[in-house]
Amino acid sequence: MNPEAIAVLAGVTTVIQLTWQAAEILRADSVGNVSVATWILIMVQGIGLAAYCLSANLVVAGSVNVFVTASACVILFRTLSGPSRMSMLAGVTLSVGLVPWILDAGFESELGSIGAAAAAVAWLPQVVAFLRFDPRSAFSSTAWILVLLTSGLWLAYSVAVGQWRVGVGPAFGILAAFLGLRASLRSRP
Repeated sequence: MNPEAIAVLAGVTTVIQLTWQAAEILRADSVGNVSVATWILIMVQGIGLAAYCLSANLVVAGSVNVFVTASACVILFRTLSGPSRMSMLAGVTLSVGLVPWILDAGFESELGSIGAAAAAVAWLPQVVAFLRFDPRSAFSSTAWILVLLTSGLWLAYSVAVGQWRVGVGPAFGILAAFLGLRASLRSRP
């Protein structure tokens, strides 16, 4: 399978995964077990990797990371309230506003590396929150299966195009998905 076909398939599963997770969060009565740190890191990942991928002509991967950034913002908007919500909106606006200047200065690789580092640790706070609280009230098994599928496809894509920055997050996403899925399945009645 050619790399662009893998990217399109990975992109479609990413959209499904994030839409599913956002829907679960938006429907939840309580969002206390949703890790704000995870979604901030996913937002940083999205901004960094979108900028890097688009500058490297990895258009599908870059476009998907724009969607990842927007999805993380929606989820953060739902989980935060009051001054925290306003601070988050200001931070996102500033971050997105700085990207063109950072790219113009020639820091695409550094921005991509920051995105990759954020992606590597992004799911860790969510897994910790998932294990500390009632696992049934966090993400469903279906959501963790989607994280696993999406991460596997992005890892395959990163290997196919030789871009390690695109593959760091998915490698750790696979581990997080296994832990989350295991806890989710253990907690079923």
